[in-house]
Amino acid sequence: MRFRGFASKLTLAALCVAAVLAFAECGMRVAGVGEVMTFRPDARFGYLMQPSQRISTYGIPVEINALGLRGPAPLDPKPAEVTRVLFLGDSITYGGGRIPEAELFCRRIEELARHDGLRVESVNLSAPGWSPQNWAAWIAANGTLGADLVVAVIPTIDLARPFATWDQYNLVEHAPRLRLTTLWLRLAALRAAAAPQSGDAPAANLRAVRELAARLAPTPLVAVLVPSRAPDSEPALWTPYLELFPDAVDLRAALVPSDFLDDVHLSSAGHRAVAEGIYAGLAPRLAQLAAVRGPRALQLHALPPPDQ
Repeated sequence: MRFRGFASKLTLAALCVAAVLAFAECGMRVAGVGEVMTFRPDARFGYLMQPSQRISTYGIPVEINALGLRGPAPLDPKPAEVTRVLFLGDSITYGGGRIPEAELFCRRIEELARHDGLRVESVNLSAPGWSPQNWAAWIAANGTLGADLVVAVIPTIDLARPFATWDQYNLVEHAPRLRLTTLWLRLAALRAAAAPQSGDAPAANLRAVRELAARLAPTPLVAVLVPSRAPDSEPALWTPYLELFPDAVDLRAALVPSDFLDDVHLSSAGHRAVAEGIYAGLAPRLAQLAAVRGPRALQLHALPPPDQ
């Protein structure tokens, strides 16, 4: 009798747990949260989002276009009156799942340019966890998508971040059936982000950026230096970037704590502040490009080495 009573209580407890989990799963689906971004591995540049997907992790839709990049598909061919700006970066440029598309700094820059009578098309070439080695390798493999100007957004956290790999962040190719799985995947990603950074990464990242600048010529490459909210523990790591990009848009002293969601990622206010800072630095160059640009086709192609 005691065993039957215990078994009944255990069954009831299991049913209660199952009911709670089912309720939570249904609630996440009704609220439009908990979907998982899927990625595609690539040995050349680590990984990129799976193309043509739309997910909502925090209740805000995130659109990935046919190129595997966040945002609308680039115009193909690009009209002559449009200046295409290719933004390179990591999760800060990508924006995460809590910032609507229209509030990303790359989209706000399009709006700021419209106020000045300029047509700018921002292309967001970024992915969560990427280091400069990743986005430099993507361009080496695929080209610049016909960009008139390339902007490398380099945050403090990326200075010592190694080349990001597929398994490092526990990325998935196919979305799990249950949205509750999002919680486990999120914890795994946070553990990966908190892992010690490589001592060889600063030199490798700088080398990748320097080689990219040479590879892109004559297409201009502008660097944007973005801080973390936490104190900069190794300010000397910035020195070679300031030497390489004497005209860099330096925003390290321009942001306040309310501009961050956490110690790294920007809030909506932070995206606005970064957009205004970048646009102030780029406006003269954009006006100059507007006078000399022409139509360009959207092509994925390998760029030749710098010495060819």
